[in-house]
Amino acid sequence: MTEQTSESFARVEIFTKTNNERTSWKDRRVCLDIEAVGTICRMGGNTTPEELFKAADEIARGAKFTAELQSMRLSYERTF
Repeated sequence: MTEQTSESFARVEIFTKTNNERTSWKDRRVCLDIEAVGTICRMGGNTTPEELFKAADEIARGAKFTAELQSMRLSYERTF
């Protein structure tokens, strides 16, 4: 899942990854860990100080959000 606009300076991607240690194919149960990754997605030349402050604020908020998600160690199980 990715949310971004053309005005974004930072992007937070949230995805799932199979946790093989907690998955039991025999019991038809899959455990998925939720992971978050933050990246800087747009910076350009000749920016004004105001634009730089706006970008810095957005990047800081994205970094904080990503760190909070990572620290939660979220996961869920699915049975099939």
